[in-house]
Amino acid sequence: MGHCINKTVIEKNADRKAFLRELDEYVSQADYEEGGCYPASQLTWHEDRIYDTREDAEEAIRRFDKGFYSDHAVLFRDTDAVAKTTTKQHDTIVKRIDTLSKQREEYVAANHADCRKSVYIGCPTCGSKLRREYLMGRDKCPVCGGELRSETVMGRIASYDARIKDAKKQLKALDRKHAKRVSEHAPVKWLVKWEYHC
Repeated sequence: MGHCINKTVIEKNADRKAFLRELDEYVSQADYEEGGCYPASQLTWHEDRIYDTREDAEEAIRRFDKGFYSDHAVLFRDTDAVAKTTTKQHDTIVKRIDTLSKQREEYVAANHADCRKSVYIGCPTCGSKLRREYLMGRDKCPVCGGELRSETVMGRIASYDARIKDAKKQLKALDRKHAKRVSEHAPVKWLVKWEYHC
C-alpha cells in the first residue's frame, strides 16, 4: 500500500458534489481492500483568486499544501485551451534546444572513459588503474565512484548543460508572456490536487 497524489482539471461551473462523489467512488475502488473513501472535508476550494496559468495554480497549491491529505482546488486560466500561435523567436529557441541537446548527446557518447586509446585508465580520485575494456561505457570508477572523464570533457558537458538551461529559461519566459497575453480569452477552470491511500 502507498500514497497516491493526483491533479485533475475540471470546469469552473462543474457540480462539486458530483465531482466529490466521483472521487469517493474512485478511491473506494482503488483502496477496496482497506475500505478506502474520500472525505469531502479533505478538499479546500479556494475561490478568492484566479491564477494566470496552470503553472501559477500548481505553485499556489504547493504553498497551500500542509502535508499528507491536504487537498486544494484553485481557479486558473487554461491558456493551453487557447490556440497557440508560435512566433519565429519561439521556433528559433526550440530549434536551439534540440540542436544543443543532440550535440551534447553526441559529445557525451564520443567521450566516454572507455573511448580513450590507452589500455589502462587511471582514476584521478583513488589512483586505481582500470582496464579500458572492463569499463563498458561507464564513466565512474568502480572502486571509488570518482569521475574518469577529464576536466576538459566535464567542463564542455557543463557548458552544454548551461546553454540548454538558459535556452529553456528563455522559452519559459516567452511562454509565460504569451500566456499572460491570451489569458483574458482563456477559460477559467479548477485545478484540483487530491490524495488517497492506495
